Amino acid sequence: MRTQIFGIKQWLAGTAIVLSTWLASVDADASVPAAVTHQGRLFDAQGVPVNEGQTITFTIYDSAEGGVAVWEEQHKVILDDGYFSVSLGEAWPFDAEILDGSPRWLGITVGADPQLTPRASIVSVPYALFAGDVRGEINPLNVNIQGYGPVIDVNGKWVGDPAGLAGPA
Repeated sequence: MRTQIFGIKQWLAGTAIVLSTWLASVDADASVPAAVTHQGRLFDAQGVPVNEGQTITFTIYDSAEGGVAVWEEQHKVILDDGYFSVSLGEAWPFDAEILDGSPRWLGITVGADPQLTPRASIVSVPYALFAGDVRGEINPLNVNIQGYGPVIDVNGKWVGDPAGLAGPA
């Protein structure tokens, strides 16, 4: 059966992938969930919503066309009037190499059909835009500087090079 996602271009306008992160609490030991939610609606070639289970493969690429697949996960999905919701990253968690800030695109393949086109651009949700720059109070468990190493350990103790540190004025 040839299937398609309805309104894939509308998804590209802002809801292609729902990247939502909720912190369970504001405690310092709270961790950010590793999975993201993706929702869609599946129709058959005649435009009728699909109501049977499907195997859907989600692939993240480094290019809108062609390119290299940097992540892939398959889900057995139960559809309700064509609607589905999956948590991506549960079987194969995302890491800093997959979502490294470079442009990424989501490819969707239903069953043995060819991958749907076009791929959907993966974009930020509004509050995630602030993640590129810390504003306000920060509460890290430790501090490491890329290319240098740790400067503050998990006990809050300075372990970096003391050269250049200013004392009280």
